[in-house]
Amino acid sequence: MNPPNPIETWLTNVAYSHSQSRNTAYLYKNVMQEYCDFIQTTPNEILTEYETTDEKAFKRKHSQQIQQWITKLYKKKMTIGTIRTKITAIKSFYKYQDLPLGHIPQAQATTTYHNRDIEAKEIAQIIALSPLREKAFYTLMAQSGLRPCAIQQLQIKDIEDLNTDQKSHKISVPKEKEKGKFGSHPTFIGEDARKYLKTYLTTRTNLTPNNLLFCAHEKPNTPANIKNISRSFQTTAQKLQKTGQINYEIRKGKPSELRLYTLRKFFKRKCKDMGDEDTNYLMGHKIVGSNGNYRPQDPEYYRKRYETLALPFLRLEEPTPSDTNELMTTLKEQHQKEIEKRDNENKELKERLTKIENIIAHKIDSEQYEYDLPPEAIEQNEKLIKEEEKNIKIRAKWRKEHPEEFKQQKEQQEKQNKEFDKYLEEHPEITEQMEKQTQQLYIEALEAINKDFSEFKEKLQNIIKQTEKKEKQS
Repeated sequence: MNPPNPIETWLTNVAYSHSQSRNTAYLYKNVMQEYCDFIQTTPNEILTEYETTDEKAFKRKHSQQIQQWITKLYKKKMTIGTIRTKITAIKSFYKYQDLPLGHIPQAQATTTYHNRDIEAKEIAQIIALSPLREKAFYTLMAQSGLRPCAIQQLQIKDIEDLNTDQKSHKISVPKEKEKGKFGSHPTFIGEDARKYLKTYLTTRTNLTPNNLLFCAHEKPNTPANIKNISRSFQTTAQKLQKTGQINYEIRKGKPSELRLYTLRKFFKRKCKDMGDEDTNYLMGHKIVGSNGNYRPQDPEYYRKRYETLALPFLRLEEPTPSDTNELMTTLKEQHQKEIEKRDNENKELKERLTKIENIIAHKIDSEQYEYDLPPEAIEQNEKLIKEEEKNIKIRAKWRKEHPEEFKQQKEQQEKQNKEFDKYLEEHPEITEQMEKQTQQLYIEALEAINKDFSEFKEKLQNIIKQTEKKEKQS
């Protein structure tokens, strides 16, 4: 039996207990090779040295070696984040091999986000210049929020039939295809992604449900290369930047402000109305704590929230004339139905009121009922009316006796009104906000009227029943 390979054993156990990411294994292996070159030894020699050396001496020696390596990396002006990543990998090797280490300096955790927000219009411009496969990949990522590595592993059977006519199409992401393999979860795409994905799939032949959703060119059984897709995204964005169609900084030797992962950030930002937990769940993030245990399991719950709270903001392309006409037709039909419903209710209400009036006229004949306010209420109303009349006379007298001051006040008020109108013209967002608030108040008023209307109808029904009952008894 061959002796175990310490690197293979280490990486296998890291994968078993953590994300099982091939990128992590590749990174850790390269970092370990770099470190061994620095200390001029091999992983096997490190293990042998531990077995033949005093533990205290081994601990001090290897801690000092790692500290010296940190010094070298720092002098090479590597970023703190890069050094942290490398040291984390080396410490992981020692940990999984049960090798002791002394003090290793730990840099303060800092995160610098180099990518900026991307807008739907910019995504549409990039899509317009991209090959068909990339069009489908970009739109799916922007409207689903999935990681590129998860999209790379999706199969045709993981997505709903694209030939059905519906607002969104569900993607069922299996546990084994997500980073970290925390659990299966759904997500959704809208019309933009469905259109390009459906067109892309028509270019491939002999497809089965088990085929990859995205594959390498002319290699149907080979997953699409994420690096190539990412490189294509950045190249297209740079072309648009050079022609002035998209404005962002291209920095040599540093991460680009616009890169493939900005599409995932776009999804996160546009789905804010769904709430962080639901958004993170659709994106494949691990939900920590008890919240994950009590999370709704029905995909239709998320579909409804996605369609109402997220999809309107994830639209990448402007509606076509046919889309607009279809929407207007739908709205007109809905409006007509509401009018017919209200007319029927009014007609029914009038008929009931007529019936009630006839019953009351028949029952009470010449009887009169007076509903008087209490004397103290009448007295209070009269007092308020007299006070208001008095105030009106005082204001009229003052205007007559002080015409110049009244004129100044009037001019000052008109000036303030003009300044306010000018301010509103320069800040249309305030007018828009006021209109939204007015619409909300109008909606609330309608709801209150509908509620009162329903209560009134219920009271009328009770009156009718009681009156008919009394008629039968008499």
